[in-house]
Amino acid sequence: MAAEQFDLEIVAKETSYETFPEVDILDDLAADPQMLGLIMAPSIEPDVAPETWQWLTECQLPVTILERHPPQWLPGFFDSVHTDHPAGVRRGLQHFRQHGHHRVGLALGSTPTAGDIELGWRLMMKEGSGLEQTFLLKDKQPYVAEDVELIVQTILETQTTAVLVHPDYLSIALVQALERRGCHIPNDLSMITIDGYTKRLTVLRSSAQDLASAALRLQVRRIQDPDQRIEHVYIEPTLIDRGSVADMADK
Repeated sequence: MAAEQFDLEIVAKETSYETFPEVDILDDLAADPQMLGLIMAPSIEPDVAPETWQWLTECQLPVTILERHPPQWLPGFFDSVHTDHPAGVRRGLQHFRQHGHHRVGLALGSTPTAGDIELGWRLMMKEGSGLEQTFLLKDKQPYVAEDVELIVQTILETQTTAVLVHPDYLSIALVQALERRGCHIPNDLSMITIDGYTKRLTVLRSSAQDLASAALRLQVRRIQDPDQRIEHVYIEPTLIDRGSVADMADK
């Protein structure tokens, strides 16, 4: 639907980032004489990313990047669209505080957007405003039992009452592990997941439609005027309340 408003036809390609080289896909797309531009979310895997970013720097087509930051010393500059995760963290922490929570923690997996979430968290914790950080654990994998158990143990030992979690798979693993320890959401612990789709948890999520529309707008702008200044668009996520944050006054 987003493409219709610009009278564009979308050619979609995807990769697991591991089994099929991104540059092969990009070569195929760029070889199409009708291709006007590229919108992509490159891999962050260290064995793949450098080659992809170098390809994008040398590409003659307009490029818009989704939810990624290029390497700092990369010579190329790109239009980009991002979820405003620092704003989302602010909204999530305010939601915790409105429900009377003060001891809060952050559990992060290793994802392309985890750095933005951590940045937003650190900015909020710097100001404090009645919130106390009980822990910040990052680069934890939802399918690694030791990682999940470490987060669970930290939650219980620090008497954390509310936790922000990313990504969705990590929040699901934590809910299951916590319940095995007799800690239930939201009666014993409040939780908000970022970019989550599980129906059990309150979630911070940006609209895919908004991200797509913004990316297409940047592409059209760049196609029409290749010399336009570089633009970065940030879409603030919405907090969808599914009742996984309890009022401390009721406990």
